[in-house]
Amino acid sequence: MDMVPVFSGLAAGSGHEVAGASGSGLSFDSPPRTLLVQIDVQDASGRVIDHDVRDLVVGGFTDGLAFGTPAVYRARTRRDLRAIEDDAGAAPAVTRQFSRAEHLVIRVPVSGHQPATTTVMATLGSRVGGAMRALPVTFAGAGHSLAQVDVPLAGLASGAYVVDVSAYAGPASASTRIDFVVTP
Repeated sequence: MDMVPVFSGLAAGSGHEVAGASGSGLSFDSPPRTLLVQIDVQDASGRVIDHDVRDLVVGGFTDGLAFGTPAVYRARTRRDLRAIEDDAGAAPAVTRQFSRAEHLVIRVPVSGHQPATTTVMATLGSRVGGAMRALPVTFAGAGHSLAQVDVPLAGLASGAYVVDVSAYAGPASASTRIDFVVTP
């Protein structure tokens, strides 16, 4: 890593506004590489209450079809689920550990997606075995640029799972994987 800053700024928490931030997330341009992401969480008075450091792999666009970073949303009630479906700026879950009483919505940005010629599929699988079942994929966002996968957890046993999302448009293809754990 060359330690050259790619972005420095503020993001608002869910339901809060910060000048220069849009919604509850941030976006910025970066060349393909591994980024060292340093996150400081602040309270309302601006004091740092938590700090996190993560590696973020930014892949290159090798052909006309690519996935962005998946966002996972958790709903505990039908009302929560409707709120997620109605709010494109909803804050995603930061954890990848969920209860069987929850319902997941996974949104994956699709770049180069042409609705008439692109096929997007999602499959639920166990990390220790193969595919378990196909999951429905719908589209949202401007130009149908967000693939949305609905994942009910009530019927799953406790354990580690994966959602594989893949897209095909002629010779171009893209795939991404979302790992998560279901607890009792």
